[in-house]
Amino acid sequence: RIARAHGATLASVAVRGGGGAFDADALVSALAEGAPGLVALALRRCAATDAAVTAILSGGFAALVDLDLDGCSRITEDGISRAIAGSTAGLPPLRSLSLSRLRAVGDAAFGAIASAFEGLARLGLDECCRLSDEGLAVLATRSVLPVLSRLSIRGVKRGRLSGDAVALLRAARPNLSVEGIFAAR
Repeated sequence: RIARAHGATLASVAVRGGGGAFDADALVSALAEGAPGLVALALRRCAATDAAVTAILSGGFAALVDLDLDGCSRITEDGISRAIAGSTAGLPPLRSLSLSRLRAVGDAAFGAIASAFEGLARLGLDECCRLSDEGLAVLATRSVLPVLSRLSIRGVKRGRLSGDAVALLRAARPNLSVEGIFAAR
């Protein structure tokens, strides 16, 4: 109802948790249709699924610059990759993206994101347990995410991500602020 009543002027929506009390996918669908000027969407620890990601990336959010999917554990790597590959209406101009605590998302999705969102300045991958050296190496390429200025990898396990990979990233991108387990220089 909010999207229908206030959609034209709605600039930001933030939802946290909900424990299944609302349908996050339906909310995203309604916002895609009724809130064309939405610039910030935060669905933290919601029951959003790959359907929500598809709706977000399929053209309904042409002004969206800040997307926070922190803890939406039903979103998968395949869902993100398919949504990016299948977007025919143009992807939103994201500048900030949080995929923190998405435990089913790994290197393939990070590669797709890095290729698709050139204007991304902030990327949150806290506790993404499937992030590895290979995924981080993609970010070391200067042509990928050229304006990336902040990367958060707090809580990423050392067994998957080595100090060498972080050192390589720092050497390749000295202006990149890396926050997390390897942040100390």
